[in-house]
Amino acid sequence: IDKILEGLNMNIQGDAQVVAITTDSTNDATLYELRYDKNLGKAVKEKVKELYLRTPYNAALFETNLRAALNFAPAEKYALIIGSHGLGWVPKYQYEPLPNQIKRLGFSTSELWKRNKDAEMTRHLGDNEPTRYDVEEIASAIEANNIKFEYILFDACFMGNVESAYALRNVTNYILGSPCEVMGYGFPYAKIMQYMLVNNGTSYNLDKICSEFVNYYKTEAVTPSACIAVTTTAELEALAQATKAVNLAGVKSDFSLDNVQYYEGQLPHSFYDLGDMVEQSCADASAAAAFKKQLDKTVTSRYHTDQFYSAYGSNGVYYHDIKRYSGITTSAMVEHYEYDWKLTEWYSATH
Repeated sequence: IDKILEGLNMNIQGDAQVVAITTDSTNDATLYELRYDKNLGKAVKEKVKELYLRTPYNAALFETNLRAALNFAPAEKYALIIGSHGLGWVPKYQYEPLPNQIKRLGFSTSELWKRNKDAEMTRHLGDNEPTRYDVEEIASAIEANNIKFEYILFDACFMGNVESAYALRNVTNYILGSPCEVMGYGFPYAKIMQYMLVNNGTSYNLDKICSEFVNYYKTEAVTPSACIAVTTTAELEALAQATKAVNLAGVKSDFSLDNVQYYEGQLPHSFYDLGDMVEQSCADASAAAAFKKQLDKTVTSRYHTDQFYSAYGSNGVYYHDIKRYSGITTSAMVEHYEYDWKLTEWYSATH
């Protein structure tokens, strides 16, 4: 919040409004307006109202709180930032305790999503069971408010995945997400608010938001780790059809998932680079080429550091090389999430 206020100190809002809902505890939240006060010559945070958060969190709660923000600040266009924890498309009940299918495959329940005790702070810190949302719940809550966001920015780990993007395709035009962990500092709002509120808040520059995010971690942050990309949701249906053609083409006989770019330090891995997976696995060169062409139209503004940081399963190795980068991940071929992955809309659309 302080960094957003710092960015607003440039007096860039025009008639645009910036509101924030922050959780003060499991059951308590506050709605604030963040605005530039011309009389004071600086940005201020003003309390609007207190909100009660009934547990467990669900789509109805998200819908209610979103409506509170929308009613306070009605506008012609909206954008949304979600700054919290993130585990991609993975269902909230699968996080803890871990699913039985992991046990059946012979993995210890302590092997996945367990942070190394000496690791740096990242955005996915682990929270309590009642305070999680599934991506589908967020989508239905937005639909219930009868709006479509210009963009959704996930200041959260692992949200740059195709399964989540496809679930949100009808409620936003663009998605900004990271395929890997986002460091605890998050996005440098003091630097990027000017690109969220272009031309007195009437426009935005998503490419600059992405490039400034990665540049901050390259040049200023202690941990040089950042990945980001923009997904154009209007192109996702075409990407699903191109992926379906890839799946129908079959897998190369010499393909090994071990060679595909991954985005967390676990063994086994949960998130793989979608573009790299298709390029290495598809048995039909023409289907792979058509897929790549469509992927380049769907996922743009791709930026990354040379390595990414992971606090999970690292055994003392926290930095991992990024050799191939399409900007978006998938959990296709991930055995320990196979059952739930096959229940996603993305699976249905591509098989």
